[in-house]
Amino acid sequence: MKTYTTDALPNQLTAFLRDYSRVYRAVLVDAVNLRLAGERDKSKLNTLLQQAHQINKRYVNAAITEADGMIAAARESRKLHLKQLEGRLKSAREWLRKAEKKLNNARKFYSTKDWQHSKTGCQFPLATFLDTRQTNWQSLRFQLYHKRRYAAHLERQMAALKTSPRDFSLANKSTATFGIP
Repeated sequence: MKTYTTDALPNQLTAFLRDYSRVYRAVLVDAVNLRLAGERDKSKLNTLLQQAHQINKRYVNAAITEADGMIAAARESRKLHLKQLEGRLKSAREWLRKAEKKLNNARKFYSTKDWQHSKTGCQFPLATFLDTRQTNWQSLRFQLYHKRRYAAHLERQMAALKTSPRDFSLANKSTATFGIP
Protein backbone atom coordinates (compact mmCIF):
# COMPACT_ATOMS: atom_id res chain seq x y z
CA MET A 1 0.00 0.00 0.00
CA LYS A 2 1.40 3.38 -0.96
CA THR A 3 1.21 6.43 1.25
CA TYR A 4 1.16 9.90 -0.20
CA THR A 5 1.79 13.10 1.70
CA THR A 6 1.52 16.39 -0.04
CA ASP A 7 0.53 19.99 0.60
CA ALA A 8 -0.32 20.87 -3.00
CA LEU A 9 -3.80 19.35 -3.39
CA PRO A 10 -6.64 20.89 -5.37
CA ASN A 11 -9.09 22.87 -3.22
CA GLN A 12 -12.02 20.55 -3.89
CA LEU A 13 -10.02 17.48 -2.91
CA THR A 14 -8.75 19.23 0.23
CA ALA A 15 -12.31 20.08 1.25
CA PHE A 16 -13.44 16.51 0.57
CA LEU A 17 -10.58 15.06 2.61
CA ARG A 18 -11.32 17.42 5.50
CA ASP A 19 -14.99 16.41 5.53
CA TYR A 20 -14.22 12.73 5.11
CA SER A 21 -11.65 12.74 7.89
CA ARG A 22 -14.26 14.19 10.30
CA VAL A 23 -16.74 11.46 9.40
CA TYR A 24 -14.17 8.68 9.49
CA ARG A 25 -12.83 9.86 12.84
CA ALA A 26 -16.36 9.90 14.29
CA VAL A 27 -16.91 6.34 13.03
CA LEU A 28 -13.56 5.26 14.44
CA VAL A 29 -14.26 6.81 17.85
CA ASP A 30 -17.68 5.13 17.97
CA ALA A 31 -16.18 1.80 16.91
CA VAL A 32 -13.52 1.96 19.65
CA ASN A 33 -16.07 2.97 22.28
CA LEU A 34 -18.53 0.24 21.29
CA ARG A 35 -15.81 -2.42 21.21
CA LEU A 36 -14.60 -1.33 24.64
CA ALA A 37 -18.19 -1.37 25.90
CA GLY A 38 -18.37 -5.06 25.01
CA GLU A 39 -19.90 -5.20 21.54
CA ARG A 40 -18.49 -8.42 20.06
CA ASP A 41 -20.75 -9.01 17.06
CA LYS A 42 -19.08 -7.38 14.08
CA SER A 43 -22.15 -7.48 11.80
CA LYS A 44 -24.33 -5.82 14.44
CA LEU A 45 -21.65 -3.18 15.03
CA ASN A 46 -21.32 -2.68 11.28
CA THR A 47 -25.06 -2.11 10.85
CA LEU A 48 -25.21 0.24 13.83
CA LEU A 49 -22.34 2.40 12.55
CA GLN A 50 -23.67 2.46 8.99
CA GLN A 51 -27.03 3.75 10.16
CA ALA A 52 -25.56 6.24 12.60
CA HIS A 53 -23.08 7.84 10.17
CA GLN A 54 -24.70 7.19 6.78
CA ILE A 55 -21.64 5.69 5.11
CA ASN A 56 -21.22 2.43 3.26
CA LYS A 57 -20.23 -0.94 4.67
CA ARG A 58 -16.72 -0.90 3.24
CA TYR A 59 -15.62 2.21 5.15
CA VAL A 60 -17.30 1.04 8.35
CA ASN A 61 -15.47 -2.30 8.06
CA ALA A 62 -12.19 -0.41 7.67
CA ALA A 63 -12.95 1.65 10.78
CA ILE A 64 -13.89 -1.46 12.79
CA THR A 65 -10.71 -3.24 11.73
CA GLU A 66 -8.62 -0.20 12.58
CA ALA A 67 -10.36 0.12 15.97
CA ASP A 68 -9.68 -3.54 16.75
CA GLY A 69 -6.04 -3.05 15.80
CA MET A 70 -5.76 0.02 18.02
CA ILE A 71 -7.26 -1.79 20.99
CA ALA A 72 -5.01 -4.83 20.52
CA ALA A 73 -1.94 -2.61 20.09
CA ALA A 74 -2.78 -0.61 23.22
CA ARG A 75 -3.18 -3.80 25.27
CA GLU A 76 0.09 -5.22 23.97
CA SER A 77 1.86 -1.91 24.59
CA ARG A 78 0.59 -1.89 28.17
CA LYS A 79 1.88 -5.43 28.76
CA LEU A 80 5.29 -4.52 27.34
CA HIS A 81 5.42 -1.34 29.43
CA LEU A 82 4.70 -3.33 32.60
CA LYS A 83 7.35 -5.86 31.64
CA GLN A 84 9.89 -3.08 31.09
CA LEU A 85 9.07 -1.50 34.46
CA GLU A 86 9.43 -4.90 36.16
CA GLY A 87 12.86 -5.29 34.56
CA ARG A 88 13.95 -1.84 35.76
CA LEU A 89 12.70 -2.61 39.27
CA LYS A 90 14.53 -5.93 39.32
CA SER A 91 17.74 -4.23 38.20
CA ALA A 92 17.40 -1.49 40.83
CA ARG A 93 16.80 -4.03 43.59
CA GLU A 94 19.82 -6.06 42.50
CA TRP A 95 22.02 -2.93 42.52
CA LEU A 96 20.71 -2.05 45.99
CA ARG A 97 21.45 -5.54 47.30
CA LYS A 98 25.03 -5.46 46.01
CA ALA A 99 25.74 -1.91 47.22
CA GLU A 100 24.33 -2.58 50.70
CA LYS A 101 26.40 -5.76 50.94
CA LYS A 102 29.53 -3.86 49.90
CA LEU A 103 28.91 -1.16 52.52
CA ASN A 104 28.13 -3.67 55.28
CA ASN A 105 31.26 -5.71 54.52
CA ALA A 106 33.38 -2.54 54.68
CA ARG A 107 31.82 -1.57 58.01
CA LYS A 108 32.54 -5.04 59.42
CA PHE A 109 36.13 -4.85 58.19
CA TYR A 110 36.82 -1.47 59.78
CA SER A 111 35.11 -2.48 63.05
CA THR A 112 37.73 -5.15 63.77
CA LYS A 113 40.61 -4.21 66.06
CA ASP A 114 43.59 -4.89 63.82
CA TRP A 115 42.23 -3.87 60.45
CA GLN A 116 45.47 -1.96 59.68
CA HIS A 117 47.43 -5.23 59.74
CA SER A 118 45.02 -7.17 57.54
CA LYS A 119 46.66 -9.08 54.69
CA THR A 120 43.65 -9.02 52.38
CA GLY A 121 42.50 -5.42 52.81
CA CYS A 122 39.00 -4.03 52.47
CA GLN A 123 36.87 -4.68 49.38
CA PHE A 124 35.52 -1.12 49.58
CA PRO A 125 38.22 0.99 51.24
CA LEU A 126 37.35 4.26 52.87
CA ALA A 127 38.53 7.22 50.81
CA THR A 128 37.96 10.97 50.91
CA PHE A 129 37.47 13.29 47.97
CA LEU A 130 39.84 16.23 48.40
CA ASP A 131 37.65 18.83 46.70
CA THR A 132 34.41 18.07 48.62
CA ARG A 133 35.87 16.37 51.72
CA GLN A 134 33.23 13.68 51.48
CA THR A 135 33.99 10.01 51.77
CA ASN A 136 33.11 7.42 49.18
CA TRP A 137 30.88 5.85 51.84
CA GLN A 138 28.81 9.03 52.02
CA SER A 139 28.56 9.02 48.28
CA LEU A 140 27.42 5.40 48.26
CA ARG A 141 24.82 6.06 50.97
CA PHE A 142 23.53 8.99 48.90
CA GLN A 143 23.27 6.71 45.85
CA LEU A 144 21.49 4.07 47.95
CA TYR A 145 18.95 6.62 49.12
CA HIS A 146 18.15 7.74 45.59
CA LYS A 147 18.04 4.20 44.24
CA ARG A 148 15.52 3.28 46.98
CA ARG A 149 13.42 6.28 45.98
CA TYR A 150 13.65 5.20 42.32
CA ALA A 151 12.54 1.65 43.20
CA ALA A 152 9.62 2.98 45.24
CA HIS A 153 8.66 5.24 42.32
CA LEU A 154 8.71 2.28 39.94
CA GLU A 155 6.54 0.24 42.34
CA ARG A 156 3.99 3.07 42.57
CA GLN A 157 4.03 3.50 38.79
CA MET A 158 3.42 -0.21 38.23
CA ALA A 159 0.60 -0.31 40.78
CA ALA A 160 -1.06 2.72 39.19
CA LEU A 161 -0.68 1.25 35.71
CA LYS A 162 -2.21 -2.06 36.77
CA THR A 163 -5.25 -0.44 38.38
CA SER A 164 -5.88 2.46 36.00
CA PRO A 165 -8.34 2.15 33.13
CA ARG A 166 -6.87 1.73 29.70
CA ASP A 167 -6.59 4.87 27.60
CA PHE A 168 -6.72 4.84 23.84
CA SER A 169 -5.59 7.81 21.81
CA LEU A 170 -6.65 8.09 18.23
CA ALA A 171 -4.79 9.86 15.46
CA ASN A 172 -5.09 13.60 15.12
CA LYS A 173 -8.18 15.09 13.51
CA SER A 174 -6.54 15.86 10.20
CA THR A 175 -5.69 12.21 9.45
CA ALA A 176 -7.72 10.49 6.76
CA THR A 177 -7.41 6.82 5.80
CA PHE A 178 -8.67 5.45 2.51
CA GLY A 179 -9.08 1.94 1.24
CA ILE A 180 -8.59 2.40 -2.49
CA PRO A 181 -9.16 -0.74 -4.59
